Amino acid sequence: MHVVIPVWLAQVDDSVLRRWYDEPTWRRGREYAMRGHVLDVDVIGSTRITATVLGSGRSYRVTIAVLPVPPSDPGLEHTQITSRMLHLSCTCPVGWECKHAVATIIHLRSQVLRGTAERERSSWRSRLQELAGAVDEPSGAAGRQPMAIEYRRVGDDVELKAMKPGQRGRWVKGDLSWDRIAYLREGFLRSHLGVMRAIAECADRARRSESYGYYGYGSRRTAIELSMLGHEIWTLLDQAQDVGIELVPADASRPVLFGGPMLDLVAHVGHADDVDDVVRVGALVLNGEAPVQARTYLGSPAHGVMLDGPDGAAIAVGFRYPLTTQQHAILTSRPVDVPETDLAEFAFGYLPSLARRIPVTVAPDVELPQPEAPRLLVEVTGRAGDSGMPVTTRVAIGYRYGRTEQGPDVTVRGGTTLAIRDREAEQELWPLVEEVLLATDAQASTPPMELTFTGTPALRMLAHLETLRGRDDIVIVHRGDLVTAREVTGAQLGLEVGEVEGRDWFDLAIDMTVDGAPVPLVDLIRALAAGLDHLLLDTGAWISLEGPEMQRLKELLDEAELVVDPTDPSLMRARIRREQVGFYDELAALGVIRREAEAWKESARRLRAGRADEPTDAPAHLQAVLRPYQLDGLRWLDFLQSMGMGGILADDMGLGKTVQTLAMVQLLAERGQMEGPVLVVAPSSVVGGWAEQAARFVPTLPTVAITQTGRKRGNSLLEAIGGASIVVTSYAVARLDVEEFATVGWRLVFLDEAQFVKNSKGQTYKAIRRIGCGSRFALSGTPLENNLMDLWSLLSLTAPGLFPDEPAFRADYAKVIEAGGDDAAEVLGRLLRRIRPVMLRRTKELVAPELPPKQEQVVEVELHPGHRRIYDRRLALERKKVLHLLGDVDRHRVEILAALTRLRQLSLAAGLVDEEHAAVPSAKIDVLVEMMADVVAGGHRALVFSSFPSFLRLVEKRFKQEGIASVYLDGRTRKRQERVDEFRAGRADAFLISLKAGGFGLNLTEADYVFVTDPWWNPAAEAQAVDRAHRIGQDKTVMVYRMASKDTIEAKVMALQEHKRELFSQVVDGGDAAIAGALRAEDFRALLE
Repeated sequence: MHVVIPVWLAQVDDSVLRRWYDEPTWRRGREYAMRGHVLDVDVIGSTRITATVLGSGRSYRVTIAVLPVPPSDPGLEHTQITSRMLHLSCTCPVGWECKHAVATIIHLRSQVLRGTAERERSSWRSRLQELAGAVDEPSGAAGRQPMAIEYRRVGDDVELKAMKPGQRGRWVKGDLSWDRIAYLREGFLRSHLGVMRAIAECADRARRSESYGYYGYGSRRTAIELSMLGHEIWTLLDQAQDVGIELVPADASRPVLFGGPMLDLVAHVGHADDVDDVVRVGALVLNGEAPVQARTYLGSPAHGVMLDGPDGAAIAVGFRYPLTTQQHAILTSRPVDVPETDLAEFAFGYLPSLARRIPVTVAPDVELPQPEAPRLLVEVTGRAGDSGMPVTTRVAIGYRYGRTEQGPDVTVRGGTTLAIRDREAEQELWPLVEEVLLATDAQASTPPMELTFTGTPALRMLAHLETLRGRDDIVIVHRGDLVTAREVTGAQLGLEVGEVEGRDWFDLAIDMTVDGAPVPLVDLIRALAAGLDHLLLDTGAWISLEGPEMQRLKELLDEAELVVDPTDPSLMRARIRREQVGFYDELAALGVIRREAEAWKESARRLRAGRADEPTDAPAHLQAVLRPYQLDGLRWLDFLQSMGMGGILADDMGLGKTVQTLAMVQLLAERGQMEGPVLVVAPSSVVGGWAEQAARFVPTLPTVAITQTGRKRGNSLLEAIGGASIVVTSYAVARLDVEEFATVGWRLVFLDEAQFVKNSKGQTYKAIRRIGCGSRFALSGTPLENNLMDLWSLLSLTAPGLFPDEPAFRADYAKVIEAGGDDAAEVLGRLLRRIRPVMLRRTKELVAPELPPKQEQVVEVELHPGHRRIYDRRLALERKKVLHLLGDVDRHRVEILAALTRLRQLSLAAGLVDEEHAAVPSAKIDVLVEMMADVVAGGHRALVFSSFPSFLRLVEKRFKQEGIASVYLDGRTRKRQERVDEFRAGRADAFLISLKAGGFGLNLTEADYVFVTDPWWNPAAEAQAVDRAHRIGQDKTVMVYRMASKDTIEAKVMALQEHKRELFSQVVDGGDAAIAGALRAEDFRALLE
């Protein structure tokens, strides 16, 4: 069968393919093609190709829609070929741009190259076949008939009909029609049938796209008109004759000679024979270099012509390339006569545009006018800009021919195709471009070009161009409202801090001067806020805002929330609180301090020191001996509360945040400073533990636990408190009874496991913020779990004046640090300096060196083969679904996380997602049982954590079968303490705990082995769980095993954990790792790769 494949596919070499596809896809596709994986190629017409490609264990169907050679550029080079010329799809999971598609393209390319060589070698066979009637398809062609095309001239058109051999040796139509040919597979010579089918499809496309109908001298749809078939019919007719399909005239039809696509259309500029003093511009049809006279044109736009042939015959021949609509209009229009007096206007203004639409030839006796030597043309448009808008300067560089303003000019807007251009003279002007751009960082390129400068570069460009005025080789044309401006320096900031009677904040006044003259600070702030790098002054001068001091000033002034002084517009004021001493110090470093109130000066001095002037001793009645670091923590708490401030005690899990807190309350009681009770808000599961610890460490202080709302208790909050010094309640009760809690004059409020209020949009956060107190402290070993906004939520509760504006913190700190750009390290350093007075964190390694080491190891588990097949099928399904939803992550977050959760469950056990697969063995449980057997045999005990209680139930069942005693605890367990006591008493080898239920409030140092059976998104939650065993009181090395199923989503989750762990280290521990953020679209995508 004759394969009609676009010849330009031979140009798609490996360099082109490597531009279109990534390296692994290209390499695998090339291997597939070389190994013969491409099977059953089927060419449908000349625009659709299908192929079967053998993949890994199965075959896939590749479909390629082929676009024709672009008519605007028939001489296509391989560097100009784009992937848009091919539309590919595949039935493999990837669906498109896959290795199977690459293999098919490489196979087709080799077919084209092989076919070209074969045709050159066997052209003599085709020729002899025409002359001597050689047998077509000598092998396997028995019983197959040849085909023919009968033509009939109808006016200035030709109708074509499909024919086959009749009984008497004549060609007959029989039951053939162009519609039916599309479905024929046998009975005719394959080479004939392939071409005839392509012609039928060509007609069908024309009918559907142009609403043509089939009609003619036979039955409906048996004859098609040559004019309606489109440009490709000429190639198909050539191919028909190549394979031996006869073109026979109908009875009484005048003969027609058929040529292939061989004509060219040009616009010819030459002298008119019948009119003097004019140049005629008209269409010319060429056969090679010889003009031909067409009798009529076929198609619209024309794709071929009818010519008069010898002896009354007609010649039907096609254009080499399809004509555009504009080219067709030129072909069918009357010639245009241009007076020779207007030849310059024609050559400069019209001929370039015409040449872009159609090839132009100029007769040798026509001389187009030549311009004078060019000069470099620089058109400058300077705009001062409205308020808050930058100065802009647009510089267009080109060439000017002639000495008048009318040019002609060569610019980006026109003139580039002038036939009169002197390229050598233009090239001699290129060095001047670098001279024009000397004052900027712009790279010089070949004119014509256009550049736009904004801000400082725009102003400096204007000043530089003034130095080039008056030169003979450069023409400078100004078109804007700004020509130049003078740069001045010497801006200075002034600060004053005043005390406001009866307020906990101070008044900060800021002014600015330049060269000793005041500058309205509001103008500076507006320019900085708009991102400008300059400020135009009323004097016509300007100052640069580019330096690091000005950029830092912008950030600080944004944070200050300044307002204009009503009595002095050049002065601006802001409120500043004690905890903002870091902010003030950074601002003062950029200016001059004119005056400071004594109260502010004293507060700032103490906060910079980070401690009270006199050291604090442990309270006398505290029933505990504080370690040195715990005594430092007590002093830090005491110092901040004495300043009327709060903070975040972020000690590592197990370092005794509870005893430090109770010591603070005892200290206040012994001083007689308990003006009101102290409130401790904690998770429900640890409220009882707080009451027990208070009775143990501060027995002289009455403590009450509020575990029910007032409605359930049947009394008011004040009645429930009575004379208690310490009140412990849960976040749920505090939220539900916030109206009552807000009426109590709390001396201090402590928020245990403060990550419970990390969501500033949540009701619990809003309720806690309403509960007033002298100072509020957050207790959390993980003040940052997901992103920096977690930290802001805690700071807004404990030090509300430090970062009062949430959107500003998100924009100035969170986004910059989490993005990890060039400014991230600098902004992180600034954040750490700001929060240092109000956040205290110590790690076990730093303050408890006697604690036994913790050894951590990742255990990779291979899924059982059956489990692997189930997982891979589900992964393909969920990946397709999730990738479709990633366009709007916020809207589809719940659906995305649900899909990922199913994959996480499936990584553990197939039956967790579909009970149908409950019998499929879980390799992770098998490995866990094997490891636990060694743990028990060695006399050790273990904690086993999982995010999924359903998986823990499977583990519990298996442990029971293996004789491993276990205790179970999840969020729904009623008698939580009894289960804990049972494990501590040694009645179980393993404690099975859900990650959320066991993440806080448990001291389980009896265990020295920890198994985390599935990774959780948040590494802090896992760390809290592990520290149930690795805490003060542990005397054995703690072995931690993090289990992950190989080649599943769990491996991706662990990588994501590492990113979050790095962010925590940066902000909380002050580490030097790379910065990462929370779950974003790219994170979700990475989980499914």
